[in-house]
Amino acid sequence: MILRRSPRPPAGFVLLEVMIALVILAMTLVALLRGFALALGTVRSNNATATASFLAASLMEDYELEPPLRDQDGKFSEDPRFGEAFENYGYEVTIEEEDVRYRDEDREPLRELDPMYKMTLKIRYTPGEDGYDQSDSKVLIAVDSYLVETQLFSKEAMQQNQLF
Repeated sequence: MILRRSPRPPAGFVLLEVMIALVILAMTLVALLRGFALALGTVRSNNATATASFLAASLMEDYELEPPLRDQDGKFSEDPRFGEAFENYGYEVTIEEEDVRYRDEDREPLRELDPMYKMTLKIRYTPGEDGYDQSDSKVLIAVDSYLVETQLFSKEAMQQNQLF
């Protein structure tokens, strides 16, 4: 009597098939985790830039009322208005006198113009847990503004008219 096997496939997976499935699964997980890491880095970068924009706007509002007279730099954590929440942020202000010229340089000026100053405000950020360190920081925001020596209003007039 001759025994014949039935033509049905084996009941379980072969070890090779399982290993190939695990490799495909691992490659997919690595790609997903890398995508999550990139997204997290982008979120952190955008958060730092948005915070730097807020800090730059706050300083520019202060400088509208009382312009700086000289170059400055500092840490936001040392300013009582901002505090420890901004310990990784710092600023740098540079003042340069600008020549005021007419478009047509051959024309005689009608009067002597007041000097104009170019103020550059840079907001710096140091990533990490150690707080702000200017040597390791990177510039997130740089704002240029022009200031004139004459003020339109005195401090008292600004406070009376609530222009601050």
